[in-house]
Amino acid sequence: MAANTPDKINYHYNLEFNPLETYDPDDASKAIRDYPSFKQPFYGNNDVTGLDASHGTHVAGIIAARRGNGRKDESGALITDGIAPQARIMSVRVVPDGDERDEDIANAVRYAVDNGARIINMSFGKVFSPEKKQVAKAFEYAASKGVLMVHAAGNSSFDIGDNGHFPCRFEMSDMVKKHWIEVGSTTKSFKRDEYVSSFSNFGNQEGKAKIDVFAPGSAIVSTIPGGGVASFNGTSMATPHVAGIAALVLSHAPEMTGAEVKELLLDNVQDYSDKTVLSPDEHYVDFGSLSITGGEVSAIKSLDALYNE
Repeated sequence: MAANTPDKINYHYNLEFNPLETYDPDDASKAIRDYPSFKQPFYGNNDVTGLDASHGTHVAGIIAARRGNGRKDESGALITDGIAPQARIMSVRVVPDGDERDEDIANAVRYAVDNGARIINMSFGKVFSPEKKQVAKAFEYAASKGVLMVHAAGNSSFDIGDNGHFPCRFEMSDMVKKHWIEVGSTTKSFKRDEYVSSFSNFGNQEGKAKIDVFAPGSAIVSTIPGGGVASFNGTSMATPHVAGIAALVLSHAPEMTGAEVKELLLDNVQDYSDKTVLSPDEHYVDFGSLSITGGEVSAIKSLDALYNE
């Protein structure tokens, strides 16, 4: 992803942008109110489409698109088979555009948990979090219920240990850390100069925020609204690969907690820790220096371990 896309210029960096204006200000059921509250979390509506649902639909398709659904690319190959088509998707729209607001994130996490979510896939992040303690409490609530949280590491090509990137589980409780997976992005190429997505954040410094594992996130074809397909890039595309494999594991072993699923997935990655790669900040390094596991998530290895442990 380019550093300054039109969306970032129009929304992320635009001090005049008001997310409330994405809905009719005279509509009492608008998705975001002026002053959301942690003590009064019940607001919003059932409009998960908003101005554009392409991002969320693409993520959902990576996880749960129906297999053998007939969608093909120009070569005739099927391109939208979901990793866990039996999974049920709960769409919770939190960010209309621009940076997400902490109150909305915290309330959305609690809403998802209270309505039965086992895995929360998160494709948001920002460099400043004024209410991060309240957000941390929401994630602690999710962890207390055994929910697995899978979070995109971000698309700024930097080490998250040296740069602010919230939500940051590094600053949260040990219980949250046990239920949290931070995901970076790789490409379909295994060449050392191309393997790690150039936009992906990374990190494996001692005592600092870290990435757990990598997953494919470049040129990922998945579903978009209206019955179509499209190719997107981003750690947002890598994260649902991990969440999808987690859902696949839970379909075989529904009694597992989020912490147990995390342990299974991270103990059974495709290990490339000794592979020399070009890092997103343009240094040749061992792949193992970019994440805790030094590997890419593996459905085959995880399920094999599940049945042969």
